[in-house]
Amino acid sequence: MPTWLYRASNAKAGSAETWEILERFGFIHRNVYSRAARMQRVANVGSVAIGDLIHLYYAGDLNLGQDFGVFRVVDPKDHSQPALFGAPVSKSALYTIAGGTLHDRLRAAQYEPDPQLDVLCGWPVVRVEGVAPRQVSAGMMFALFPTRNSLVRATS
Repeated sequence: MPTWLYRASNAKAGSAETWEILERFGFIHRNVYSRAARMQRVANVGSVAIGDLIHLYYAGDLNLGQDFGVFRVVDPKDHSQPALFGAPVSKSALYTIAGGTLHDRLRAAQYEPDPQLDVLCGWPVVRVEGVAPRQVSAGMMFALFPTRNSLVRATS
């Protein structure tokens, strides 16, 4: 199973809110499309599959990072809160978010619906034990994410 590195940023929620959503709901937000004006899918999003691992990093000010740990992408039926999730998003392991607490929390944290699909979506995840969160230097963040892509396949 592949491992992906994912860089969340402070473009929407801060690190504490991102962490709280991740811990409380087992969810990583991700849009499929980058802009409403173009039908361009975000790089690599369609390549992540159920069972893959996502190593989540949070990049804050000055690109200093926080390593949030490793999470396995799961089918909602294997998630502790399956009612949070709606329909699968075509050609991806993403799921739409059902109305309710998670939906309301995401909107309060300034998350926007996917610009083409007009729904909130992301990965249902469960924590992989044994990887403790830690601080990450700006240099390490640049080494992990040398391009603008926020989702890259781990090389080792």
